[in-house]
Amino acid sequence: MEHHRKDLDDFFQNDSNLLRLHNSALHMIRSTRGFIDESYADDLVQETLLAAWSHIDQYEGMAKITTWMFQIMRNVFINHIRIQSKIKKIEIAFLKILKASSPSKEMEVPLEAIEQEEVSKGISEALEKLPPDQKKVYLLLMEDKTYEEIGREMGKSQTQIRGVLYRARSDMKNALTFKGFVTKRKDGAYRRAG
Repeated sequence: MEHHRKDLDDFFQNDSNLLRLHNSALHMIRSTRGFIDESYADDLVQETLLAAWSHIDQYEGMAKITTWMFQIMRNVFINHIRIQSKIKKIEIAFLKILKASSPSKEMEVPLEAIEQEEVSKGISEALEKLPPDQKKVYLLLMEDKTYEEIGREMGKSQTQIRGVLYRARSDMKNALTFKGFVTKRKDGAYRRAG
């Protein structure tokens, strides 16, 4: 394994390898035709290098280190696309969740009154800023999992999952209020801004 660490370290030190990785990242991103922003290329390369370094013990030396690295990049990229696809589903569903989260209909955000692109961007950004456990609960809810299933997967009780979801909704409401998508009335209820 120490030999493989040296191979990986040599790979890191060679600027042409890093440039090839970056160019491949751009090529993968461009193949999505705008679904993934090109600014993700640097992050993709960093995530690939980190994944390779932390999983060097799985490298068996059967393929060239460059082949192994490009396979890791491909896997990291596919996982990123999966997450982004789930986030897109969440963007629309979140507003429904906010409305449904209160029996008093404190959240009045008609989708038709807000520019879809701005909503998508605002919700995506707010979701990305959630702590990992809150974000994971949302992603699992989008897979139509029950609180019990989510709890099992996360090693938490249903009550704890409900608490995480409550905090996530609160954080999302605050983020969307800060971004101007919703405003908080004097009585504490939320409504569409504008």
